[in-house]
Amino acid sequence: MRSKQPPWRREVKVFVKREAETSPEYGKPPNMRSVNELLNMGTVNLDKQRGPTSHEVAHIVKKILGLQQLGHGGTLERFGEIPPSPASCR
Repeated sequence: MRSKQPPWRREVKVFVKREAETSPEYGKPPNMRSVNELLNMGTVNLDKQRGPTSHEVAHIVKKILGLQQLGHGGTLERFGEIPPSPASCR
């Protein structure tokens, strides 16, 4: 039988099979990484404003951070604006 409570009110149980330590040769927690490591192995999230293209913003970020390689996941908006959600169109 499904619960009628909303998900944020349900009790969550976490099952831990066993506690273990990770060897430092396989990595380290994100809060222990240097800025250089985070940039080389991570993601930079940007809120791109209307105007420059995603490609232009990627080029600017690449220059600012002094990176040799940088890519972007493409544009998320159409004609420079975020489309309205279906709920706001009703």
